Amino acid sequence: MKATLEELKNIMSGIRGSFVIDEKGGVAAEDLPEDLSEKAGKISKLLNYVSDVMKSTREFERIIVDAEDMKLVVMTVNNRLLVVVTDKNINLPLLKLVSRAATSKVKHERLPPRIAKIDPLKVAQIIERYTMLFSVPADKLSEIFGSQAASMFNSKFHEVRGDHPLLLKSVEFQDDGLPEMDRLKSNSKLVSYDDLVAGLEDILLSMLETLKDTAGGNIADRAIDEIIHIKDADKESSESV
Repeated sequence: MKATLEELKNIMSGIRGSFVIDEKGGVAAEDLPEDLSEKAGKISKLLNYVSDVMKSTREFERIIVDAEDMKLVVMTVNNRLLVVVTDKNINLPLLKLVSRAATSKVKHERLPPRIAKIDPLKVAQIIERYTMLFSVPADKLSEIFGSQAASMFNSKFHEVRGDHPLLLKSVEFQDDGLPEMDRLKSNSKLVSYDDLVAGLEDILLSMLETLKDTAGGNIADRAIDEIIHIKDADKESSESV
């Protein structure tokens, strides 16, 4: 489905992106810039409701919504909606023509399972917590090997990447020995809460294994003790709130 939406964007100028709304009014697939992605989640249920109301009185092919500096072209595809976000001056007849292939694919393609988006505040808290945890093995390896620590962590990282392809897409370790936390934060919207935590925990285990293989068991054991201490303190803090 993602590939279908990407093809649509590249087929003519003036298309900024698109998304598919499922039968329950949720965003089932999207190809949008980050700022528009947030808006799509907020208006999808409204567009689905408007569509249902209109369908109850008459059949229609599309709804045109003027929004700020752009248009939303909403097309019915069986029980789904294909929403194309365009420039204000888009050539609507041409858009209708070139979007036929996309609407056909949206009609027949199986929708991916919907992932409940994690509260951004919760994501920020998780990322902050694991930045602290990752810093333990990162600092210890960097102390010994300097900027080479990044390549050492990366050498084992492919094993974790295979288990978490969406979360770890384009993520590498940096010179300070930490994985790219901003990219992890951005990729978190592609996965569930449980998958996010599992992925971050697997990164941590991979870093500890690398530390043990390169710096020795004693240093790795000290890092594990520090991490356990941080997790215990974090747990006590959560319970006291």
